[in-house]
This record gives sequence, structure tokens and C-alpha cells, in this order.
Amino acid sequence: MKVEIPSRRANRLINPGCVVLVTAEHAGRRNLMPAAWVTPVSHDPPLCAVAIGPGRFTHGLIEKSGEFGLSVPGLAIADKVARAGDLSGSEVEDKFAAVGLTPQPGWRIRAPSVAECLGHLECVVEQKITAGDHTVFVGRIVAAFADKEAFGETWLLPEDPHLRPLHHLGGDWFAVLEKRLLVTGG
Repeated sequence: MKVEIPSRRANRLINPGCVVLVTAEHAGRRNLMPAAWVTPVSHDPPLCAVAIGPGRFTHGLIEKSGEFGLSVPGLAIADKVARAGDLSGSEVEDKFAAVGLTPQPGWRIRAPSVAECLGHLECVVEQKITAGDHTVFVGRIVAAFADKEAFGETWLLPEDPHLRPLHHLGGDWFAVLEKRLLVTGG
């Protein structure tokens, strides 16, 4: 038996994807915020997109700097990811310190990445699109790095669940993937 899902929560049917910590920096202010509305959008050129509400402090930093980072957290820092979602960068001087995470310099952009995360993408804004109550920032990926124990050509999902990417199910619910499956259509 199927039940109707309220349209305001319908996105949760398709979004148990990786949560990321979006990072940005402009004029000496840096910030991070968790986001689950992130997706690849092109192989060539390599592009990804993240949807951020205009009221978010990070939104303004991205607009002014023209760049952003995406750091992929694992289970080990799930509590800090949740805490980052409860705080606004406009209300604290250093959100990294407030949630207990370590900023590390970007490789090719000014925005820092999050040292404790498993993977990192650095992006330069190519396009921004107003979509309802969010702005979709489309970024060209100019650098990508990952923990070799956690990622090869795909996420490896090793025995240690702390080396698996964190996924957001909605609200305060998160998950990690259990195992990899090779499925062929032949």
C-alpha cells in the first residue's frame, strides 16, 4: 500500500545523497554550511550544482567571491555536521571553531576545505539560477581530492563506517551506505 507524501517533503524520495559541507570565503570572512541539494550536472566541462537559500550567510559569500568548496563528511563527524546546520555564520565569528572543524587552505580557490572530511571539490561559479526559494550555483570543478582509503574510482565503502560518506535522509536523519553492488544490464 502506498501513502501520499506532502509535496513539501517529496524531495526526500530522491535525495538520500551525500551531504556536503559547502565552504566559502570573501573579504576575510569564511563559513561552512551543510547541504544535501547537490548534484553533478556535466562531465565535460566538469560541473556540479548546489542549491542554497538566499538568506544563508554562505549564499552571500559565494555571490561575492564567485567560488565555493564542497567537502564530503563521513560518519565520524556527523554530530558536527548537524551542529553546523543549527548555527548561522552571521551569528558566530568563526563557525569552523564553533562546531569543532578544521579549515584547511583551498588548493585552487580561496575558500577553505574541511580537513576532517573524506573528499573535496573546489568550484568556480559558472552560472547561478533562481529556482523557487533557492539559488542554484553551477560550479566548474577546478580541483578534487579524496581520502585514498575511502575513494577509488567510486566510494569504496570500507569496513570502517567512519570512512563512508554521510547521507542526509531529511530532518535530523542521516545514514551511511552499507555495501557496494556491481549490477550489469546484460
